[in-house]
Amino acid sequence: MSLLTKRQFCAVALAAVAFLPPTLAAAVTPCTGKTILRGSRTPIAATIPTNDAGCISGHRIGVRQGLAFWRCQVTPEGEGAILVERLGAMSSHLADQIGVSEVAAWHVVGADLDGSGNRSWVVATWNGQTQGLGVNYWTLFIFRPDGTFLNTTTEVADWSPTLVVKASGSQRGCAIGIPTLIQSRQGASIWQVHFNRLRQTTLSPDRGLGTFERRLDARFLAERATWNARPGFNPEGNPTAWLARARKVQRRR
Repeated sequence: MSLLTKRQFCAVALAAVAFLPPTLAAAVTPCTGKTILRGSRTPIAATIPTNDAGCISGHRIGVRQGLAFWRCQVTPEGEGAILVERLGAMSSHLADQIGVSEVAAWHVVGADLDGSGNRSWVVATWNGQTQGLGVNYWTLFIFRPDGTFLNTTTEVADWSPTLVVKASGSQRGCAIGIPTLIQSRQGASIWQVHFNRLRQTTLSPDRGLGTFERRLDARFLAERATWNARPGFNPEGNPTAWLARARKVQRRR
């Protein structure tokens, strides 16, 4: 067998690289013990317990005995509120933004985000879709197992409960991917997902999972358009599939 020349060797190497799969979020696996709770798509006529948000009726999701979350619309302009119900009484409320009167576009994810063995609650609310790129924006409200509020993350781009995944390495529990839309220095739109753990009251990076990026090029835009063209109303993204062609990067500051 004759030896390859240097030029032939380089050509073979480049061809091999071309057929390598892109850098994947291959280590991202489903989180065990995760629950996804959704409310009814139809309006609820029941009166909300007395509250200071100005809500009269809304949508309720019970997560366990004695604990439930409500989403309601406060003004016709789209101002809304998330309320926490404990043992039939309202304990607190948080400001929310409702997209085109879609009060029912929300859900609650229960998952062990800190490795304690207890489920924290991620209340995800849809706020609207942008024209052009068709990005669906969400707000994530995170609560302790007992319903105590911890923090809020806004402008979450194309969220889905599938972004609650197994934490990296030997860590117990789950991590949560927070997708955002950023601009590169060259002006390109980039969909970026940071994976985090809950540490005390804040989200901190799960460095084993890291950060993934994907540029909104023609291919990605076509994938997104196909996904968003599905029948019916469903503003959740498809990040599991979209991450398959994302690349892992150093977290931007």
